[in-house]
Amino acid sequence: MELPEISFTPTVLMYNMKDDARTQAIRQYLAVRKIACEAVVPADYGQSLGALLHLYGFARRFSPAPVFDDEMLVLFAFENDMLDGFLKFFRTFRLRPVALKAVVTPHNVNWSSVQLHDELCRERTELEKQQTGQ
Repeated sequence: MELPEISFTPTVLMYNMKDDARTQAIRQYLAVRKIACEAVVPADYGQSLGALLHLYGFARRFSPAPVFDDEMLVLFAFENDMLDGFLKFFRTFRLRPVALKAVVTPHNVNWSSVQLHDELCRERTELEKQQTGQ
């Protein structure tokens, strides 16, 4: 018996994005390409990425977590050309970049938004140190 192939809906989780022209442009870009877009509210920062994406086997739980103010985008089920196109969209339309971006992987799908945020901040700090030679 052959198992059916599982397909996932490409999705972007958005954190702390202001309701401005840039965010509206991002949402429009995603809508045209049939990429789901969900704003994550601070009350859900303790949920796993899998739960936020409604993945099978990931239940939502009461999980209070600290709040962060940084903008962050989390991309799920993006093919390489989709990722390249999304990043090119920012450059083409000269949109201010979102500093914290991540792709959901088997390694981080169990992480909460706060864990992912903290890891991205650590990586950004390390990169800045390397670039300044410290």
